[in-house]
Amino acid sequence: MAQKQSAESSGEARASGTRAPQDRYDLVERSHRVGVHRSPERAGSFWLRALMVLLTAAVLATLGIVFIVIGPGNVQLPGAVEETKKPAPVQVVGEIDPAATIAILNGSPADGLEDNVDQAIRTGALGDVIFAGVADQRDVTISAIFYVDPKDEAFAKGLGEQLGGASYYLQPDYASYGARLIVLLGSDYRGPGAVEMPSDTPAAPAEETPAEEQPAE
Repeated sequence: MAQKQSAESSGEARASGTRAPQDRYDLVERSHRVGVHRSPERAGSFWLRALMVLLTAAVLATLGIVFIVIGPGNVQLPGAVEETKKPAPVQVVGEIDPAATIAILNGSPADGLEDNVDQAIRTGALGDVIFAGVADQRDVTISAIFYVDPKDEAFAKGLGEQLGGASYYLQPDYASYGARLIVLLGSDYRGPGAVEMPSDTPAAPAEETPAEEQPAE
């Protein structure tokens, strides 16, 4: 019923010669094209895309060659943490402490060597000898200086330098001697108070010369 009235009203308006006011749709230029259409392709767009593809391929190829030449181990990514360099070991300087307590153990086959070294240490003010005796084993071949506390490393080295260049080692097990430094004397000792080492080979017995026989009369 409403559509019929609208049609009648429209017909009356056309019949009376009046026109509806124009809107934005009446200003659109009319053409023969109907529906949605793609815009025509611009000239040169194909070559532009081809050029972009070639440039991308060239960049990727260059990066690949650089990666192969340098190697994966030498490539450092931005923000990568640098490897911490290890500090160089501290060089120990030998020192002498006249108050350092010292125990002397004679492990060489030479009798009395411990007393000679004891006297040399006291004379040179190299330390305070609290014990000098014979070791359990008398076949020690290498002389050495042992220290119980790591803080005495410099003093062990200094004493070893004064006693013929003996090597020094950390040995907490020697704390039972009650001394800071323990001197172990071996058959190679050539420092102050050294003596001639006895020979391991026993002397051969003298051969008896047979008496000349007297001719019988």
